[in-house]
Formats: sequence, C-alpha cells, structure tokens
Amino acid sequence: MLDRERADHRFATLLRWVTGTRPERLIVLCFDAPADAAGAGATALRLAGCLADLPAHRLVDLALASGGSVVAAHDACPAAAALPHLEPLPALTGVRVTVRAQTPEPGQPAVVVDEAQPPVGRRFLVRRPTEPPVIEHAADSDDQARLVLDVNSDYAFFTHTASLPGDANEDGSVDLDDFVTLKQRFGTAPAAWFDGDFNADGAVDLDDFAILKQNFGATAAP
Repeated sequence: MLDRERADHRFATLLRWVTGTRPERLIVLCFDAPADAAGAGATALRLAGCLADLPAHRLVDLALASGGSVVAAHDACPAAAALPHLEPLPALTGVRVTVRAQTPEPGQPAVVVDEAQPPVGRRFLVRRPTEPPVIEHAADSDDQARLVLDVNSDYAFFTHTASLPGDANEDGSVDLDDFVTLKQRFGTAPAAWFDGDFNADGAVDLDDFAILKQNFGATAAP
C-alpha cells in the first residue's frame, strides 16, 4: 500500500505539470524508449516503468488533465500493443486516448519529460481556477474503480459512443465473447460499458443481461 501511495503522489505531481502546460497531444513512452520515438516537436512523457504495466486509468487521467489527446506509443514496448486493459480506451474516451505506434519524424526534437522527475515549478503546485481539475482517487480504490470514475466524472470531455447495445468488446457483433464478459463481471459496481454495464447505471446486473439477450446475434451496420 505504501508503494501505491508513493506512486499516486508522484503521478499527482506529474498531473499538475500537465494541467499547467496543457499539451494538445501528449505522447506516453516506455522508460527505455528513445526520445525520437515521440515524433518531431512533440511533448512526451517517459514513464518510470513499462507501458505494459501502466494502469489504464493513468492514461485517462492524463487526458483529463491536459484537455487534449494522449497517445500511448508502443514502439519500444511490443507487449503494450495488445493489452486487454488498454484496448477499450479509444472507444471509452472518444479516441482521446489511443494505443498505437508513433512514427518518428524529422524536425524539431521532442520535449521529453521523465515521470520520475517532472519539471514542476511553484506555479504548477497551486491549482488555478482556470485550469482543468485533476481527479483525485481514493487511496484504497482499485484500478477498475478509478477508470470508471474518470470516464463518468463531471470533468470528462468524452462520452461513450457505442452504437450496438450488448457489444461489450466493441468488435461489431453481440456474441458469446460479450456474454462471457458480462458473466465474469456480473455484480461489478462501479462498472463501465466494457464490463457489461450497457444501461450506464454503474453496475452489471440483470438489466444488462436483458439488453445483451435482446440483441444477441446483432451486428453493427457496415
């Protein structure tokens, strides 16, 4: 718990820096990624650890703090290219948070900030009224609860736009994969769409099962 609290404190400091600088697009890199992996003229954050180990809510926290978009660049971390806990983020955030390769481009070097030592000046330590708020998570809340809080918060600038009720994994069809997801997460609260909360009431329950049942076998229009 102490290590988690320290990580939360360090990340909160980083979020205040993001809030103060408000990069339009923030590239998130693995700890061992080269600076040019961010692309020319980009603002990049080099993590203290591996991108594959980063909780999904951290990326959403960064998007909320910046008011812009966040790209988790998996160039130097192939393991992060297909992690289940990161896959729902584009749909949940209206593509404000994406996980993809970031092709290096020639030009002005990127501004790379290290998570372990964010350049936080005095003016970033005091939150100004005009700055977007940084969501504060309870120390004992798990990663899933934090992600749900982010996505459903009053500060979120993105909404879920899925068009197929019951399609938990958003692969374009309501099938056994979606049923398995709902079954595994049944009873979860708080919950989000990718848990099986299709009516957005914050819990996975019989109402959501009824929605999946009614739409079972349906496919999205091409």
